[in-house]
Amino acid sequence: IDVILVLPLIFLAAMVKMLLGVLLFRLLLFPFGLRQGRYKIYGWTHLRGWMLDSVLMFVHTFFAPSSVTPVYNMLLTALGAKIGAGARVEQLASFSNGLLSIGAGSSISASLSC
Repeated sequence: IDVILVLPLIFLAAMVKMLLGVLLFRLLLFPFGLRQGRYKIYGWTHLRGWMLDSVLMFVHTFFAPSSVTPVYNMLLTALGAKIGAGARVEQLASFSNGLLSIGAGSSISASLSC
């Protein structure tokens, strides 16, 4: 077997394992999702969100080549975001994705700051 043919499969398997790990970690930290409300800064919810955001930033480096593709939209949808058909999302990963709703045909750039 040629090594060049196997490397993409290894990379794909690593991406799938990371995605499953992040989803399980999210379910562990936020089993019922994040609901709208007021939360204390530096409280338990903030700490869990910070931990999940740290993992998401690390995983995003591997998913960066797939941004602005349906694969990245599927990742965000798996994390709880509601993404409309034809939306182009370049970079957006946060533990509060469950509160996020992006309309059909929208485009969100990596330079977005909230």
